[in-house]
Amino acid sequence: MTVEHDESTQGGAGPSTTPPDLEATLHTTHSTPVSAATAGGPRAELAYSEISDAAQARALISEWVDLADSCAAGPFARHDYALSWWAHLGKGRLLIAVVRRGGELVALAPLHERRVGPIWVARWLGHGLGTVAEILLRPDHEDAATTLWVGLSSRRRVLELVETNAQSPGLSALRARGSLRDKRYDETVRDLCPTTPISGDGLDVLRRSGSTPRRLRRTLSVADRALAAEGSAFTTRVADDRESFERLLPDMRAVFNVAEEDFPRQHFLREPYEAFTLDLLRGTAAKGESAVIVGYIDEVPVSFNVAFLSATTVSLWLSRFDPEAATLSPGHLLTRAVFSWSAESGRELVDQLLGASKAKMQWATDTYETLEITCGHPAALRIASGAVRAAEVAKAGKVRLGRREG
Repeated sequence: MTVEHDESTQGGAGPSTTPPDLEATLHTTHSTPVSAATAGGPRAELAYSEISDAAQARALISEWVDLADSCAAGPFARHDYALSWWAHLGKGRLLIAVVRRGGELVALAPLHERRVGPIWVARWLGHGLGTVAEILLRPDHEDAATTLWVGLSSRRRVLELVETNAQSPGLSALRARGSLRDKRYDETVRDLCPTTPISGDGLDVLRRSGSTPRRLRRTLSVADRALAAEGSAFTTRVADDRESFERLLPDMRAVFNVAEEDFPRQHFLREPYEAFTLDLLRGTAAKGESAVIVGYIDEVPVSFNVAFLSATTVSLWLSRFDPEAATLSPGHLLTRAVFSWSAESGRELVDQLLGASKAKMQWATDTYETLEITCGHPAALRIASGAVRAAEVAKAGKVRLGRREG
């Protein structure tokens, strides 16, 4: 389920359309701390709370980092991505759901929510940008996940969690629902994320048997021979700190521009995304947690890849190539270089993130799923679904009007 939000769906002005079974519960406070003792043990109680103020969220950063590191979280559940997205692209109300045990942060869900009539629709921070999302859950505190989901389960709130990592810790607690028995839970597979473990020179994937690796080797060989015949060379440059990022930014921008002119997708170096992208990449590059890898043919930039870095994983977030160089396979040439660089830098896994395209799958040995999850009181889900239909009708009307005026 996707809820379109525009001014017509905000605030819930006008006569109430709230079903009686939901109206009876609307006195529930939106952000109500709850607590739950750990069954059968002496551990401290679990306490749930919500943060809706950006300054308070920033004050949580050191604990957020510690929690994310403890569970080897991916890049999108970390504060750099989540709070940068909120600062530049977020709308509605910030919703950082946290669970503490004896004062220690043990679970966190980075969310935001938008008003749809009398209810709130909660989504991941980064919704709509290919964010592979997850909750953060400290190891050995699995019971905190139940407290987290129970705390989020206000009857006036619908969870719409798109591109949720199916391997996310704590999902089993939401599926089981426990005390959420009056809620409806739906889960569908949304996409695949290709992955490849790497070792040695990083290119074992090319040495596999089978038709797919054979075709990939042929593609690379044809590109290498074509470059050699022209007396040209494909080279790469890597920016994994703030200074080198600024040096490569113009080349990355040049490739982005020509790629988007040929096939418009989402230009992350133009508004409304540019400020978010630059804030995120400058901040993470300064800490060695992101890298930009640019491919060149005879010093002319023809492709790039943006990666988030952890101690073990290279997560490939953005990539584009110059369509004029397509016959030389600049995307595949760059991916080969990225795999080699990843191995040289001591990483163990390349995660290509969302999208099981043919080009990505040629380099993959495994995948994991992302899910679209909806959870909420049936009456609240009906309201959200009605808002979707109304927004779709309004959007279709605008399109028809535009065609007539054109």
